[in-house]
Amino acid sequence: MSAAGASLLAGTLGLLASAVGLVAWVLMPGELRPVPLLGYRETKRKEGLARSLLLRSLWPLGQAMTWYVQFIPGTVWRNRLGHRLVAAGEPLGLTVDEAVGLNLAVLVYAIGCAFLLDQISHLGVVLYVLFALVGVMMPSLYLTEIAQERFKSINRGLPPVLDLVVMSMTAGGDFMGSVGQVVAKWSRKRDPLYDELSRFLNDLMLGKTRREALDAFAARAPTELVKTFVGSVIEAEQRGTPLVDILAIQADVARTRRFQRAEQIAGRAGVLVKLPLILILAACMLVMFGGVIVKALRGQLW
Repeated sequence: MSAAGASLLAGTLGLLASAVGLVAWVLMPGELRPVPLLGYRETKRKEGLARSLLLRSLWPLGQAMTWYVQFIPGTVWRNRLGHRLVAAGEPLGLTVDEAVGLNLAVLVYAIGCAFLLDQISHLGVVLYVLFALVGVMMPSLYLTEIAQERFKSINRGLPPVLDLVVMSMTAGGDFMGSVGQVVAKWSRKRDPLYDELSRFLNDLMLGKTRREALDAFAARAPTELVKTFVGSVIEAEQRGTPLVDILAIQADVARTRRFQRAEQIAGRAGVLVKLPLILILAACMLVMFGGVIVKALRGQLW
């Protein structure tokens, strides 16, 4: 393809993306209604939109795209995306359709940015493909990163929380009251573990049984430590075992596993750091003895 043809194709793609976004925004059907939000999801959405100017600018187009997403068939990918949203802590209180609509809005904005840059750089199709890939993959990668950081934070914070709950129960409190005291005195309100324990208490106040609330907690944060904690509490409730003893054991086990995990990471870091050190040593050797090696290869050393 000639340079003129590539430039024409790139310009056509940019105009097409802009047209699609404009049509979706302007001709959005009047039947589209805001998704009713209550409690946790409403708080998440208000806080997220208030913190990010970029999200506020993307949100109207994302809402317009959401109406069209509902006509896309498929149950498997919706369930899979729903699980990913739950693992990420349901950012912005998004539903599956809203998440896909927001992803499409990001794609349209990315192609629009590529169109503007193409008028300056004249890179053509390569620029559009690059920005389109970023627009498609960035929301998915963002969800994955949020989920990983959330699970790490929950695993890191669970052992000391169990210690505090055990201390409160040893002093005469019950399990629910002890968890409530820990949540009430929490200093970092954006901590994922604080969110999960708050939702756990809210589920109990809304009429769920302790087992249902614990199972929901384990489903939202399916880490090994959380599953072990939930299973131990449910088993202690079924067998009538003193819960404070079970929680004390779980705190020790969680702390031991955390230390073992830290030791494994430190051991791998020691191995991984050797490769840069070898490269640095090789570079230093070349700098110090490079001239001697070149002379020796040319036969000029003696």
